[in-house]
Amino acid sequence: MVCDLELGVNENGRYIGTPTLVVEILSETTRSKDMVDKLNSYMLSGIKEYWIVDTKYNKIIVYEFKEEVIDRMKVFESGICKSFFFDGLELLVEKIFVPI
Repeated sequence: MVCDLELGVNENGRYIGTPTLVVEILSETTRSKDMVDKLNSYMLSGIKEYWIVDTKYNKIIVYEFKEEVIDRMKVFESGICKSFFFDGLELLVEKIFVPI
């Protein structure tokens, strides 16, 4: 989902901006790529925050990037997961990982 459509879309309708937040839901086939390659790419591209939703281990890992390095990282396995960057962006972890 893109929130800054007024500023980040070119004349062809393609998003050209850098998102502030990326949320990735891990799958078994892309797990290593998302946790290593994408983490590095996002950190170096100017993204401020990266959330990894790990459905295998029922946890959310939140990274904050500053000046192309990891400034803070927190793992949420229960309770309230909060954004480092966006005030008020939070969710109850137990509501995300509901048994089927």
